[in-house]
Amino acid sequence: MEIVFDHVTMTFGDDVAVKHFTATLNAAGVVGLIGPNGAGKSTLVRMLTTQIKPTEGDILLDGTSIVKHPDLLRTKLGYLPQQIPYYPELTARAYLHYLAAAKGLPRVATDEQIERLLGQLHLDAIHGRRLANYSGGMRQRVAIAASLLGEPQLIVCDEPTVGLDPIERASLRTLYSQLAQTRLVLMSTHIISDIESVANRILLMRQGRLCFDGKPADAISAAQGCVWEVAAPIGKALPDIPISAVKQVSAHEVIRFVADQPVIAGAEQVTPTLEDASLAILEGLVMTHG
Repeated sequence: MEIVFDHVTMTFGDDVAVKHFTATLNAAGVVGLIGPNGAGKSTLVRMLTTQIKPTEGDILLDGTSIVKHPDLLRTKLGYLPQQIPYYPELTARAYLHYLAAAKGLPRVATDEQIERLLGQLHLDAIHGRRLANYSGGMRQRVAIAASLLGEPQLIVCDEPTVGLDPIERASLRTLYSQLAQTRLVLMSTHIISDIESVANRILLMRQGRLCFDGKPADAISAAQGCVWEVAAPIGKALPDIPISAVKQVSAHEVIRFVADQPVIAGAEQVTPTLEDASLAILEGLVMTHG
């Protein structure tokens, strides 16, 4: 499977949500689509999943336009949207069977897959309860199961860990990592820690544009020398700098920031994380394309 974004642009009136986005996705693996809120990630996802058509450019699946032929992609797509529709009177199992029937999936194979997904997503003990009585995290897990029905070759998830606790988030990362051995998984998120350990490629967006496309390790390597830490008294006024993390230690705060020089007396260089590197790229401290 090969997906090509060919100078994709999306405008809403005078607002440009995505501008000249060009990238090629192929082979199996997890691709992290990251960037701050408002960067254009969800708009790009909506175009990829054929919910809206780009104002300019095209999206190709194995050389054929899915803008002109959306059903070509839909048969291979598993999609987890930000806003998840659900039927409160149904149980998890009934909901999944309903969606499988709506997709026209064969009953025997679907029965087996639903039971497997209920177990993988830790829903087997509560599958008989109505969705109206589920917590937000439980409903999110049901929606994740729904997106995997039919063994899709392309899995697109928009902020998939919303409402999940740390254990559930770790379990989801493991599941997507396993699935990505044989299919393409695109995870759109502004929570970089969600994809740091599983993505073999990241696409970083800023103001509708692609500003980095590559391996997480390459982004981290490019940010070497741009990340600093300094201990400061709690509440001390700091210069206007891009801060990636603040950690309280005793009566001090350890401030982690990105800059091309120390800027605060006593600051020491530290090894970047992917979150540090992403902030450095967004701030223009790292030379990238886009």
